[in-house]
Amino acid sequence: MAYVPGQKVRIKQPSRITLAKVLAVIALLAMVYFGWVFIPPYYGYYRAASIMRDESSKAYSLRHQKAGWAELESKIHRRVRNRLSDILAIPSDQLSVRVQKKPNHIVISAHWSVYARWPFLNKRSLLKFKQEVNTSLR
Repeated sequence: MAYVPGQKVRIKQPSRITLAKVLAVIALLAMVYFGWVFIPPYYGYYRAASIMRDESSKAYSLRHQKAGWAELESKIHRRVRNRLSDILAIPSDQLSVRVQKKPNHIVISAHWSVYARWPFLNKRSLLKFKQEVNTSLR
């Protein structure tokens, strides 16, 4: 804005800090903090579900294999367990994988627990996850 002779100069007031602005900043910081704590375990859950769907589709493609179901079950179980333990980076005692063949479908289920670490508090919370994938054999 240019100066014009005779024009009164207006002084801008500094922006004020209001309760709404303070609460908005606190809410934003809380969302970032909770995201930092909980997004990694839930992202691992999403990736584990993807792996289990992938392995169940592979099991569907092997359904007419000449080898018996026991050999196929152990092969699927071993692959799912290895891939999940690599992706989730958890000890083997916190991961339980089960493969079952039912009359018309294969069920792959996994249960695991992960600790969510709370930064700046040196605390951790136990989160338990369960995923089950059904694949039709037809």
